[in-house]
Amino acid sequence: MKHFFNIPPFTSPPPRGRLGGGFILLGRLGGGLLFILLVLLVSCDRQERTDQGHTSACWIYAMCACIEHESVRNGDSVALSRQWLLARHLQEQTEQLFTTIHTVHPPSPKGEAGRGLFPRGEAGRGLITTRGVGPEALRLIQDYGLVPYHFEETMVNNSRVMERKLTLLARQSRDMSTLRQRMAEILPSFSFAMPPVEDGWHASPASFYYLSMRYTPQQFAESLMYWIHYRWYAPPMVLSSSHRSSATVPDGSLPSKAPGLSYVLNEPDNYGGHKYICASLPDILQRVKAALRQGHAVYWEYGEGHRSGHAVAIVGLQRDKSGKELLLCLNSYGSRWGDKGYFTVTPEQFLKTTCNVGIPSSPLTFQNADSPCSFSSCRPR
Repeated sequence: MKHFFNIPPFTSPPPRGRLGGGFILLGRLGGGLLFILLVLLVSCDRQERTDQGHTSACWIYAMCACIEHESVRNGDSVALSRQWLLARHLQEQTEQLFTTIHTVHPPSPKGEAGRGLFPRGEAGRGLITTRGVGPEALRLIQDYGLVPYHFEETMVNNSRVMERKLTLLARQSRDMSTLRQRMAEILPSFSFAMPPVEDGWHASPASFYYLSMRYTPQQFAESLMYWIHYRWYAPPMVLSSSHRSSATVPDGSLPSKAPGLSYVLNEPDNYGGHKYICASLPDILQRVKAALRQGHAVYWEYGEGHRSGHAVAIVGLQRDKSGKELLLCLNSYGSRWGDKGYFTVTPEQFLKTTCNVGIPSSPLTFQNADSPCSFSSCRPR
């Protein structure tokens, strides 16, 4: 996903001590050399962890940034592996492509191989993709769990190269066991005990130690996500616009969307069929501000003409020198981009570009919700 509109001048430094920046006090207690070394280590670590590289996985990076922010809000601090979710995302699609090729004669056209295999639309680079939407990231977390960042050994830096490799692998492999063995050599690896390759990831009891506690990826995700629940909102023009929906009413016009009800976002990247609550843009903005004032981070997808082009985490509110309120966003281009990885947007820019948002809230608010896309219920319907 690309960045579509010009970023305004930065108004003030981003908040410190979050998302991996908590070594300043330790540096002051030690000597000058220790301080410099720690700053360099933390800077390099965060630069690599928060940089999506030449991939379209901003939706995973933004979702993980939101979860990290929520963990800070709850009195904890953790750096999550984005590559864990990206690897599982690519693995799913490769296995589905392999199954389709070897069970359908002749092979089905692009997009008919099941979840994760769909027409790439304007991208059009094949069946396997690193693209997706926020609710799909939650679905991956539910299925495969989460892993701390420091267990990463390798990573995906280029979408096109990885997509070509995996597509070719799915077409050339003769059985699933061989496919999984070869995928293990291509996809990112992690420095904790992994299950036998032939068993795949779906029944894996692999575990690791984190802060003297033993977790499986699923248990680690549950410990972080238990109190994190999301509701997903999209404005009416996004849910009804012509480039997203071919359905019409008898008079030939596009169907209207009722505020407060949920609809499947007819976006190519929403191949999981996730639902979004219809709400006006001013209403969405007010909900976002309310969540930010409560200390939450908000998942935000935006682009020109309300057409999704990039996803970031909105982590706070700021004011410029004139006192105007701005939204502080954490990008996924690494800490060397922008103002240490952050940028600000005005409310007017938010209203002109928003495609959809994911807003965390208390679990109690979801008991009567029409479409609560929480960690425990974010599955395609």
